[in-house]
Amino acid sequence: MRVRPFLLLLAVLPVPGMQRPQVRDAVELEQESHHHLLFKNDKVRVWRMELAGRESAAAHIHRYDYVGINLDDAELSQQPRYGNGPEGPESSHQFAAGELWYVHGGYAHTLRNNRGLDRVRQIYVEVLHPAVTGNALKDYIDDYYESQRVNPPPVADADYAQEAYFFRTFLTRQQLLPGSTSARRQWDYDHVVIALTDLKLRNEIGGRPAQTVEMKQGEVRWVEGGYAHRLTNEGKSAARFATVELR
Repeated sequence: MRVRPFLLLLAVLPVPGMQRPQVRDAVELEQESHHHLLFKNDKVRVWRMELAGRESAAAHIHRYDYVGINLDDAELSQQPRYGNGPEGPESSHQFAAGELWYVHGGYAHTLRNNRGLDRVRQIYVEVLHPAVTGNALKDYIDDYYESQRVNPPPVADADYAQEAYFFRTFLTRQQLLPGSTSARRQWDYDHVVIALTDLKLRNEIGGRPAQTVEMKQGEVRWVEGGYAHRLTNEGKSAARFATVELR
């Protein structure tokens, strides 16, 4: 059984000439101790955010649109910061392991793990291309983030592939049961692969010897486009992974 929901959203164009705004008591991501830079190039920055039980992250700024990926079930509280004005109301959100969402940049907030014993790990893939990051220059006083969730992961014990398109960012989330082989897939553009579980995949690219690809949960890899392949799960449990393709 294959599940293929598809979501299309309209782009918000960047506003030329706007200054890079500041927010009272908020730091850049690279200065916030719970955000760890995993990878960067001229197209993306990839971060891992981790909070222990009841731990909080300092107020920090998200300047770019980004894709968020949950590695764990989580309950997080956040409070927006607006320029030099007062904080906004605090709100709490439930997240499921494997959940993906697309978030507009141009906001600042604090973040707290509401669970006492469970750590929270998230991966952020910031999209740096100027054609898709206009919201990063919005005025913090007037705007707070809006996010769009990719449809929740199916709970069915079956292979699935989900797709969503946000601006020029194409997201996929896939599950392969042990021994299952994916359909042949063409990748024309560069992309980031995120392991949602430990992975052991046989990677068959036309004209090349097959290779075994192993990744740990939460590991990310940058892959250049221009190839087609199919994957077989050689592991003993379901393999779940996501991709962020930049078009």
